[in-house]
Amino acid sequence: MGASSIEPRGAKRLALGLTYERKTEFPRLATDRADADSELFSHEEEDDLLSGLRDAGYDVVRIGDARRLVNRIGVWRKRCDLVFNLSVGYRGIERKLIVPGVLEAAGIPYVGSTPNVLTLTRHKL
Repeated sequence: MGASSIEPRGAKRLALGLTYERKTEFPRLATDRADADSELFSHEEEDDLLSGLRDAGYDVVRIGDARRLVNRIGVWRKRCDLVFNLSVGYRGIERKLIVPGVLEAAGIPYVGSTPNVLTLTRHKL
């Protein structure tokens, strides 16, 4: 048992919300490139990530994509101490901004770049 897995008696585990998209839920269109879902999680990648975070001592709360985040924003605000944002969105040039924008508007702390930073790095010249 590693030192990171030892908790002081009575300590609360950090509830870490996780935002991400799954390959199996990608709404594929006939016009999509073959690799359009390359940044999305497979079931194996999702399982590995969840196992690693739990092994590191986090209480992981699966949020999923932006639609799930918005539909239950009050639940996530109550259940999550912090959100680990791995969302890349499904479509559109600004797709990566949606989740951090919603989290900021809802006052939910998160790990990852702000919408402003994502915009600046997206539009490089």
